[in-house]
Amino acid sequence: MINVSPIGRNCSREERLQFHEYDRVGSVMTSDSQEAFRLQIVDLASVLVCADILMHNPLQEAKIREKFVKAAEDRFSDFGLKFSIGGQISFDVFPLGWDKTYCLRHVESAGFKAIHFFGDKTFEGGNDHEIYNDPRTVGHTVKNTEDTRRIVTELFLR
Repeated sequence: MINVSPIGRNCSREERLQFHEYDRVGSVMTSDSQEAFRLQIVDLASVLVCADILMHNPLQEAKIREKFVKAAEDRFSDFGLKFSIGGQISFDVFPLGWDKTYCLRHVESAGFKAIHFFGDKTFEGGNDHEIYNDPRTVGHTVKNTEDTRRIVTELFLR
């Protein structure tokens, strides 16, 4: 698996939070963060050969990772790869079938009555989508650790 971060893995905590919010809803980034982002995205685009993304000036619209994933899917459609948005600042690239459902082959024969999965990226294109929707699991969409704790308590500790 390859993890790709348009903002760069070396971004500060503040830049990470700004990028996440910008990517999510298109809020304004500081000028310093915009410049750092502009440099990072140019480098990444040249590596991925996805320069078509840059034609739309990504700093004026949100959903940067969604656009990268779409461009990469289009560009590398014959390579047997899956692209999934994960975390706050990145997306994953891996061979088809190597998503989070891969782990189920190791636990499904253990005799569990149910396998519960908790994830925040359960939407189409998110890195939790496949396992969340797998018939071998009971999927739960959560927002944060407190949400997970609440659901686990309701299900198993009452």
